Amino acid sequence: MENYSIKEHKNKFAAWVAARGTQRGFTTTKNLVEAIEEAKLNKIIRNKDNWVESPEEFDSLHKELSQKIMKSLNSKDVKGKITYGRVAKLIALYFKTIIVIGGYHNTKFAEILHPPIDSKLLENLSELDDYPKELRDKWKNIAWTKLTKKEYFDLINSFREVGLDKEAFWEIERFWTVY
Repeated sequence: MENYSIKEHKNKFAAWVAARGTQRGFTTTKNLVEAIEEAKLNKIIRNKDNWVESPEEFDSLHKELSQKIMKSLNSKDVKGKITYGRVAKLIALYFKTIIVIGGYHNTKFAEILHPPIDSKLLENLSELDDYPKELRDKWKNIAWTKLTKKEYFDLINSFREVGLDKEAFWEIERFWTVY
């Protein structure tokens, strides 16, 4: 019997977390996990030489991985349901589970990872007077499940413009609630 490593366990758990957190009537957990596997997100994680260190490099990597995941999902039962927002959340939850929660939260890679975006985060951010009303109104009216690639990166850049990516982008989740 082959040894079961902690790296493999983390990969399986992160894929499950990402799939369940993204699912929302979209497709099956199996399809989402297979898309993660086909895009080889675990290979990015396992080799720290793949961990980019600038927001621009991460944005480029994100676009590449999203394209692979969308291609995988297009070959399954989800044609017409795939949006960049859904795929972005899948990637964010996978990376967050392994990198941020997995003990690498102080790395440059962890600092620049996009946060998982959902309606609770957007709603809570829109209620903060610390940010321009125009942005807060925009955030409040976003449906993360419908975001296109352009809309997604406009949103990410709006977070960056007001400093929500400092010290680490994952810290934006202090505004996220489970209820």
